[in-house]
Amino acid sequence: MNFLTILILANTIFTPGENAEWYSFSAGEVKKLSASGTAASWRPSSEIISMVYCGKNLFAGDKSRRVYQCDADLKSCKSSSVPFSIKYMTCISGTIYMAGNSIKVLKSDSQVFKPVLLWEHSSWVTGLGILSGNILSCSWDRTCRTGKSGTISRRFSNAVSFIAVGKDYIVIATDDLRLSLVETGLRIKSFIKSNGVAAYMSPIDNSNRFAVVSVGGNLYKYQIVDDRIKFRSKIKNVSKTDVWLEKGVLKYTKSGQTRDVF
Repeated sequence: MNFLTILILANTIFTPGENAEWYSFSAGEVKKLSASGTAASWRPSSEIISMVYCGKNLFAGDKSRRVYQCDADLKSCKSSSVPFSIKYMTCISGTIYMAGNSIKVLKSDSQVFKPVLLWEHSSWVTGLGILSGNILSCSWDRTCRTGKSGTISRRFSNAVSFIAVGKDYIVIATDDLRLSLVETGLRIKSFIKSNGVAAYMSPIDNSNRFAVVSVGGNLYKYQIVDDRIKFRSKIKNVSKTDVWLEKGVLKYTKSGQTRDVF
């Protein structure tokens, strides 16, 4: 199952498939990129804070509480206002899930934007993903919820700051510096103490590896082996906005050069 999760800290997304294209958003402009540079661009009426590619269309949420649907070449975009800010968006099998302090669903082929409420959190959602075929959300309110209607819930002893989403695993970071590997039913399989306060946590790559960028600007590399999280090594002086997942491979930029994290 292909799905993309876009976090507010990430500003680059890739379309699924072998011939992947990529889009970026910054400074009030959305760009479709190619190897030779900018292939197309579009300026929405307000700054974009979340974006996802779904069903051959690009969807975006801005600061003024509007949802946009654009064709793949950014030639035509329609929009509609929604009564909430969209902090995260993800696409799963043609269905868009959106999060602010609640989880709402929107079909990608909808002619009118009418998001349907699935469940609510009492504080901002800090991560959105999929676990065992169901949507998963975690929040500053210390809870994670999943299941068809959010009926499966787990309350952590500390606020959930980030989640790392992969094909086979979910890792949850809490503000007590713990990284927990969770499975179906939100059971914790194992955990490890992280090496610093997280400012960003990457998605999990095709080899079950992920990265955590600390508040101090260090990148810590981890890998999931035999259902346990193992610390691998550290890279100094990396910004949280300089790490992304490209075609299943984690990349980072340092001193103007793009390199593989692992």
